[in-house]
Amino acid sequence: MDLILKLPSGAYSVHPDDFIDISIPLFFNGPQPNFYNAPPASSKTFTSGNFTGSKKAGGSCNVSQISLIPHCNGTHTECAGHITGREITLNQCLTETLIPATLITITPGDAMKAEDTCFPVKQKGDKIITRAALNRALRGSSPDFHGALIIRTLPNNRFKLTRIWSGTPPYFSLDAIHFVNRLSFRHLLVDLPSVDRSSDGGNLTAHRIFWDLPRNNESGKIENIPKKTITEMIYIPVRVPDGCYLLNLQVPHFATESAPSRPVLYKIKTGLTGKNV
Repeated sequence: MDLILKLPSGAYSVHPDDFIDISIPLFFNGPQPNFYNAPPASSKTFTSGNFTGSKKAGGSCNVSQISLIPHCNGTHTECAGHITGREITLNQCLTETLIPATLITITPGDAMKAEDTCFPVKQKGDKIITRAALNRALRGSSPDFHGALIIRTLPNNRFKLTRIWSGTPPYFSLDAIHFVNRLSFRHLLVDLPSVDRSSDGGNLTAHRIFWDLPRNNESGKIENIPKKTITEMIYIPVRVPDGCYLLNLQVPHFATESAPSRPVLYKIKTGLTGKNV
């Protein structure tokens, strides 16, 4: 069975069984990625009175109690509630189930050699995703697939599945984030731990620009809730080519500002109207 995706440029077919999972599997109490030196995600047997949630320990069934920090323990999706005093939850912002998406590959460049603006001021040794790099990678892309932008950074290897992020990972320049907004992307997915510099004095300026929030917004007063999300710490295998996809951004129905997530890509087949993507 194929699904038919109808867009202004034509109709395209999608096979539900032909998908690519670009989330990082989270192995509790095993090797896993980490950011900000956070406690690792963990799982333990739930016990209550005489009940033991472990078949190995003689219980009737397995019942686990898990602990994790979505922003630090693996693939996660966040909304504007991450940086505003107003309580905004992910289930309010992620209102799309199937999203036309564009996957590109970028090599972060030397921040000191780029003309792009950063806040706080870029420092020697910083690597950034620039507006020019995005412009090159997205040249000729179809606006029909500008629902979500998925970025794979180089170098890219399976080490990202268990990487302990330290120092200053690559991040986005402010010009790059403005460019993403200019192209009307509603969802941004990256294989980095943050779109901002890891040590930025708590400004999170790239996040604020993407969600169109004032720099100082502690009161939480915003006119409209942005129906936009940022997903961080994904992993895109080398075998997956750049191009157009249909994204299913799966998250649990948590009334929180972020949650672990499982972004799934469906391959887009030849346009039924004769136009390829």
